[in-house]
Amino acid sequence: RSNSLRIKPLYLYCPDVLLPISNPKHLEFFLRQFAQEPVRGVTARNRQLLHFMQSQPEFSGFDTIQLMRFLYDKLFRVGLPISSPKVFNRRVTQFASLYADTASRKALRADQESVTAMLGPLLAADRLTSPDLAKPLEVAVNDCRTPINNLANWPSADNFAGLAASTSSARLARLFGDLFDRQQALPDRMERFQRAIDAEYAYLYTRDVQGRAQTLPASLLTIFLAARDPLRYMVYRPRMVEQAAQDWGMEPPDTDRNWYVHLLNWLRPIQDALTAQLGAQTDLIDVHLLLWFNHRFDADFAHRFGEDAAGNPVLLPEPPLPLRALYEATRRTQTIALCGPPGTGKTQLARTFITHWLLSGNHSQTDADAYWAAVDTGNVAAINQRTAEAWQQRTGTGDFAVAIALDERTRFDDVVERSAAGQAGAVAGPLRRICERAATEWRALGAAAHRYALLLEHLERTDLAAVLGNVLPLFDDDCRLGAPDAREVRLPYSGKSLGVPPNLLILGTLDGAVALPPATDAALRRRFTFVELSPDPNALSQTPLGETDDIDLAALLTVLNGRLAATKGRTFQLGHHLLLDVRTIDDLRQAWYNGIVPQVRAWFAHEEEKLSQILGDTFVERRLQRPRWQTGLAVPPDALPPTYEIRILDRDEFRWAIQELAAGGG
Repeated sequence: RSNSLRIKPLYLYCPDVLLPISNPKHLEFFLRQFAQEPVRGVTARNRQLLHFMQSQPEFSGFDTIQLMRFLYDKLFRVGLPISSPKVFNRRVTQFASLYADTASRKALRADQESVTAMLGPLLAADRLTSPDLAKPLEVAVNDCRTPINNLANWPSADNFAGLAASTSSARLARLFGDLFDRQQALPDRMERFQRAIDAEYAYLYTRDVQGRAQTLPASLLTIFLAARDPLRYMVYRPRMVEQAAQDWGMEPPDTDRNWYVHLLNWLRPIQDALTAQLGAQTDLIDVHLLLWFNHRFDADFAHRFGEDAAGNPVLLPEPPLPLRALYEATRRTQTIALCGPPGTGKTQLARTFITHWLLSGNHSQTDADAYWAAVDTGNVAAINQRTAEAWQQRTGTGDFAVAIALDERTRFDDVVERSAAGQAGAVAGPLRRICERAATEWRALGAAAHRYALLLEHLERTDLAAVLGNVLPLFDDDCRLGAPDAREVRLPYSGKSLGVPPNLLILGTLDGAVALPPATDAALRRRFTFVELSPDPNALSQTPLGETDDIDLAALLTVLNGRLAATKGRTFQLGHHLLLDVRTIDDLRQAWYNGIVPQVRAWFAHEEEKLSQILGDTFVERRLQRPRWQTGLAVPPDALPPTYEIRILDRDEFRWAIQELAAGGG
C-alpha cells in the first residue's frame, strides 16, 4: 500500500517520467526479463525500467500507458514464477488422476459448461442487437440459477433475472455491448457496468441482515465475461486464488482497479504449467477447476486423515447449500435463519449442522476446516472410518444445544422465564438456561470456551419480537457480550441480567411460503442472516423405485414446482424431502396423498379452481353443486360455485397419471 501511495500521486503529476506500475515485484520481474539488475527502491526501479524501454527503438513513440500495457500483455504472459513447483506439480498430479476420468471431468465442468451453454449464445454479438434480449436473458439466468450461484458464491441469479425482467431490451443490449467491447479497457467496462446496475437496480438485490441492499458482485461480472468468451476470461473466486498463491509460492495478483487484468495475466503461467503436466491443451475452465480442487484438497490432508485417504483422494461435492456453506456463514454471524419451501430439509440440516459444529468446536481452526471439508453434506468418503469415529468421540452435544419448537401459543414465559407458581423467584426457560451456561464458560475461558447452540424451529409460526420483547435485540452480533455495543437486559421475574454470549449459535428455520406480517418480517431480517434452501431435484435422480423405475421423481418435482412458481410465485414450491424416502409405487402414492396434495390444497384454499393446473385434470374432479331450495325458491345451478375434489386413484391409474404428470402432461 505504501508503494501505491508513493507512486500513484507522483504518476498523476508526472505521467511522462514514471510508469503507472507500483508493485515492486512486478517491476523487478520486468527488469529481469530485459536482463537488467533491479536497483533498490520502488521509485528508482520504476524510472530504471522506463529509461531502459525508452532507449529501445522498438518502443519509439510509446507513451507510459502504452508501455505499461505492453509489459502486462506481452511479458507478463510468462507470469511471475511458481516458486514452489514441487507442491504445484504434486497437486496437478492429484488433480490429473481425477480429471482423467471422463465422468469426473464432465461432473467437474458441469456448472461452468451449463452457464456457458445457456448464456454464451445469448451474449454473442449477433444476439445482443436483438430487440427481444430481456425475456431470453431472464429465462437463461433462471434455468442456470444454481450453477450461477455456485460459481459466484452469492445469491445473484434471482436478482439478475429480476433485473432482466424489469429492464428494456435496448438498455440491456447497451449495457452488455459496452461490457464486451474490447476496444475499451477491461477495468473501465467492468466499472461502468457495475455502477450502472448498482445505481439503477439495487432495489432488486437480496438485502443483508441490516436491510441494506448489496452490490452487484464482481464474480457475477466475470461469469458473464466467461460465458461470452471462456477461452479469454475466467470466473473469479477470491479465496481460491489466495489459497493457490499461498500454496505455490506466488505473489498474488494486485487488487487495484485493474485487478481482473492482473488476475488473467497471473493465471497464464498456471495454465501453461497445467498444459505441460496434463500433456493436453487446457482452457481457463480447467484452470478454475484446478484452483478449486487445490482449495478443497488441503495440503495437510495426509497428515490428518491418513496416507490411504491421501493416496486416493475423493473430490467432495459442492451442492447449492452444503453444510460447509453454513460453517462459512458462522464466521460472519452467529444468528442465522434457514429459509425455504416445506420439504427442503431445513430442520434436518439445522440439527445435523449443530451436531457437527459443536463437535468441531474444540479443534484448531485448521482442523475444523478440514473436518468440514470431510462432513460436507454427509459425504465422508475422503476420510477413513477410524478417523471419522475419532471425531465423534468428542464431548457429547446434549448439554450444549437446545431446540425450541415455536407455534402461535408460544409466550415469553415458555422461552425465557416464568414466575414460580406460589413462590418468590422465577423458573428459567430454555433460552435463559442456554445463555447463562454459555456465558459462564465464555467469561471463564474466553475464546477457548465450548460452543453452544440454540435452534428455533418454525419462526413463521409466531411473532418472535412480541414473544421475546427486549431480549430479541440481544441476538445481534454487535449487541452480544464482548462486542463494542454489548447489551444486557433485566428480566421481569428473576430480576437477573441476561446477555447473549458470542459462543452461542442461534439457528432458526423459516417456511418461506408463509407470508409474514411486514413488522414481523422486518424484525427477523434485522436480527437474522437469511440463508435460502431451494428444492433439489438432483437429490432424487438416483433414488431406486423398484418396479416403478420408469417414473422420474426429479422430473415430477421439477414439473410441479414449475407450475407452482408460475401460478403462485417461486416461494411456493415443494421440497425434495417429500419424495426422498420413496422406493416403490406405494411409497410414492402415500407421499402424494398424505404430503404433496394436502400442501398444495392448503396453498390454494381460496383458489381451488387452480388445483388442476398444478396436479393435473386426472387428480382433480370438478363437481357442479345441485340446486338447493331456499324459502321455496330454487337456486339456479349456474349461481352455485363448483367444488373441487381430489380423486383417489387405484394403483395402476395412479402410476399412469404420475407418469403423464412427470412428462409435463396431465
